[in-house]
Amino acid sequence: MPDGTGTGGVPDANTLEPEPIMKSYLKLIAVGGLALGTSLAASAADPIAKYTRHKIMDKQGGGKVAASVLMPAGWKVNDELTWINDADYPTRYRGVYSGPDGLTSVRFYHDGVGSYTRSPSYNAGERPFESVIDGLKMLVPLARPGVKYKVVAEKAQDPVKKINPYGLGDNTALIGHTGMVRAAYELNGEMVEEEFMATYTISFMQFAPDNYTIATRFQAFSVRAPKGELAQAKEHAAVIRSTCTPTLEFFNEYEQVKAILLQTGIDAILEVGRRAAIWRAVNQQISQTIVDSYWARQASQDAAANNFSDYMRGVTNYRSTSGHTMKLPSGYSNAWENGNGEVILSNNGYDPNRDLNGTWKEMNRTR
Repeated sequence: MPDGTGTGGVPDANTLEPEPIMKSYLKLIAVGGLALGTSLAASAADPIAKYTRHKIMDKQGGGKVAASVLMPAGWKVNDELTWINDADYPTRYRGVYSGPDGLTSVRFYHDGVGSYTRSPSYNAGERPFESVIDGLKMLVPLARPGVKYKVVAEKAQDPVKKINPYGLGDNTALIGHTGMVRAAYELNGEMVEEEFMATYTISFMQFAPDNYTIATRFQAFSVRAPKGELAQAKEHAAVIRSTCTPTLEFFNEYEQVKAILLQTGIDAILEVGRRAAIWRAVNQQISQTIVDSYWARQASQDAAANNFSDYMRGVTNYRSTSGHTMKLPSGYSNAWENGNGEVILSNNGYDPNRDLNGTWKEMNRTR
């Protein structure tokens, strides 16, 4: 298996690194991500573990709350949500969630979106990589520039293929891949392992034997920990992934900006003189269609969070008081949520209503 070699150190987990130059399908991906601190997973001696809500802010859209995620209490966050000129996926998110040890980390990367068209007379775009593993192996050196690493494991699930997903005939298909590549390297004098994981979605439309279009979306994140401690770090990654919830107001903006982008560019939307007026306009009404789409998206997000169940061992599904499914570390007998979206995991009959402020409701386990 190949090694990545170079000079220099590991990017600081507390900073957002500049965008690297890369192939079009990955040029938006290998940027600063999430970093977790020391393990906060359950053990027989841990009576409770607390998770708090982090608010992801839409600074370009007037400083509103765009979404929130659960993270262990005490973590620090440096993140960024940006709008881009893409009518299909007009926002990109990257962030650094860091804990005290500087070794354990989870990094979420910008989505990579691309397209490729082939016809007898011309080809347009860049041909996508053949598999999710190929994409991940391209991502590793870009996410960890200058780090000497070794790929120690890789795994891909069988692709899931849906024929005729758009109602356009059997010459269309939607193919979903999930995969993992694990790299090992030295950081601050200690050996660490980092698993890079991704979903790779291919939308294929064929018009003739030698005339087709392929649209792709590559969504990646990575989990890093001292050697032998990845399992606990992956539990925390599952919590963050499964609890990321956009606000209804932001989802309304998102859907309406997508519609605006079909007629104009992102520069016009973000122009200082017009920004406030446009954002007021998209907030004037949240239609029932938007509300229905929002809840349908949440159901889809719940399902998507299960895609990595083969990798995310040691977690249990719970139903939150708002109706969403979230993954929380196993090993605790009870899970509680308060009105602020904070979560307590407890053992040995511990009841947060007895010792903590606020009202805590116990959550039910789900399959």
